[in-house]
Amino acid sequence: MCNNKNAEVSKTIKPTVTSVELDDPRKVSLKIDDYLFGVLGMDTEQASNEKRELIKDNFVHLMCLVIKDLQTIEGRLNTYKIQRKALESDKSNGAEYKRRKLEYFAKQNRQAKEDIVEFLNNGVKTYLLEEENSTLECELGDNELGKLFLNGRYSFSQFPEYYDAEYNYATMVKASYFPDVELVDSLNTEKKYMKLRKDDEKQYYTEIKRIIKSKNLVERVQKIVDENYHLHRRHEIFDDLVSLYKEEHYQSFLSLGLIQIEGLFYDICSIKYGEQENAGTLVEKAEKALRGENKVSFMRYYPYFAFDVPIMRNEIAHTGLINATDLERKADELILDLNAVTQMAKMESDGKFRVFHMIYEAITTMNNSTEEELNKKLVCELFCSSTVAPDSFWDLLRTPEEYKDELDFYKKENLPEGYVDLPTVVKTISDMVRELPFWCAMVELMNKISSENDSNIVTQKWKELLLKLAKSYVKILEPDAKEKCIEILATLQSN
Repeated sequence: MCNNKNAEVSKTIKPTVTSVELDDPRKVSLKIDDYLFGVLGMDTEQASNEKRELIKDNFVHLMCLVIKDLQTIEGRLNTYKIQRKALESDKSNGAEYKRRKLEYFAKQNRQAKEDIVEFLNNGVKTYLLEEENSTLECELGDNELGKLFLNGRYSFSQFPEYYDAEYNYATMVKASYFPDVELVDSLNTEKKYMKLRKDDEKQYYTEIKRIIKSKNLVERVQKIVDENYHLHRRHEIFDDLVSLYKEEHYQSFLSLGLIQIEGLFYDICSIKYGEQENAGTLVEKAEKALRGENKVSFMRYYPYFAFDVPIMRNEIAHTGLINATDLERKADELILDLNAVTQMAKMESDGKFRVFHMIYEAITTMNNSTEEELNKKLVCELFCSSTVAPDSFWDLLRTPEEYKDELDFYKKENLPEGYVDLPTVVKTISDMVRELPFWCAMVELMNKISSENDSNIVTQKWKELLLKLAKSYVKILEPDAKEKCIEILATLQSN
């Protein structure tokens, strides 16, 4: 029975394992690494013995990691099922959100299992062939780059904490937006305060109170609201919030501030989708506001705003009060939540403008440049920005007149010499893109790309940008620039 199975396996791997004799199944001598390479479809005839041994060792280590991940997932699913059952008879508002939270994380972990199956079916071969070092040594040593590759096998291995219902999302959200923290320090800051809250909660609240006071955080949040086109209509409300907090009217502060969390998510939805009608409940607004291309960001922030904040928000809605004795602590936490969501809204609102500022600075810092050189630089800057620029950037670049009210909000009078305001930055760049020299630079670039006949990824991205801009502008350009635009369309669409 065993020999017959070996014969069938040998036939399966024959294309990649030529050393195995198949004439007589009873005489088959099949080494385990040959078996492994055959199952994975690896052609290792040219590989050294060292490489073959490395692949085999890394495969064993990989399977151990996968087994541990699956055990963790299965353990969580069982725990969530038991906890969900224990809540069946509890009809309270808090229990309802706990059930929703458990259902969400059960779904996340079931998806993680599917991701692992997909990796086992289609990712193991590439993973093993690309690795040049012992993955076990990477795990046990201090090879951080190696660990990044090791954990990059699928989402669960990269971010296991974001599949855990017990993870402290509340503190992570707050710490990720602490003021004056450099990007390179943000992750360590999150870990520091999450550990502090776990080890010494009293000291944690003392520390966040210090941050709020030393950084004037309440006033900072108000300043963001006042100086942003999409948020400034909330000026009066945030002015009241500042007064309520300073006067230690924490019950009133919480009642008003929790409603503003939902309001800020509404603003983000309006910026992203142009929604002017009801965007749904707080949970629905948070889901729409946080959902986007960055899946990890959603996994970091959504659980807190979907399952924790609504409990207090609904308590206010139903009773008009927060029934708790630690109102000052809750007020301090709410300030940090408002700071986080206000910054999210600002980033969503200002994203298109940040790209304009970067491009403007790159162009205006060129010394003694000709018009041709400036336009070539502009084309290059647009290409470099194309991977990060939101759709709103391209809309504003093409039709700034449709953003007149927003641009007028940022207009500044009596600026110091050498300074320009945002409307001037936008107008300078958008005007350049409509003029003949820019399209001459575009045609020159297109001809260069076409002559090289290169099909690499960068070249394809260049062609995509040229075609995208040509299609977008062909109907609004003046005749001389339109002629060049049509030339680009004719060349690239014929390829």
